[in-house]
Amino acid sequence: MLTLDPDEADSLEDLLVNTGTVHYDIERRVLMFGVTPAGS
Repeated sequence: MLTLDPDEADSLEDLLVNTGTVHYDIERRVLMFGVTPAGS
């Protein structure tokens, strides 16, 4: 669960709508947008 203020929620919504690939790293508890393999 995320707790966000309205500005953060708007930014997150924009990222989710405009990014084709989104991953959630369970161990580090972080969202990753538009992930590109290392060295690319």
